[in-house]
Amino acid sequence: DIETLWLAFKCFVFRKASDDFTELLEVSKQYEDGAKKYSDRNWERGMPVHCYIDSGVRHYLKWLRGDTDEPHDRAFTWNILGAIWTHTHHPGLIDLPFKEEDQR
Repeated sequence: DIETLWLAFKCFVFRKASDDFTELLEVSKQYEDGAKKYSDRNWERGMPVHCYIDSGVRHYLKWLRGDTDEPHDRAFTWNILGAIWTHTHHPGLIDLPFKEEDQR
């Protein structure tokens, strides 16, 4: 759910000893790089939420491990924000399993 995704974002910002504004400015670089590689606003077409979560977890673990081959912190944040955006704008792409009582 969106609240859990925002909590993941907040916990990550805290762990990095950063702040929300700095993280959002950093992730803007990720959007710029993606626009150059894929096309402007390509991400708005949507993709299944599990793709954001899978990628986000991989980037988080690589950031924890200290990998420097790419900005894994920015990529993690981008994936979390993408999952949040998808929940709001493409609910049909929410493809993760939910508890029965959560399905409405």
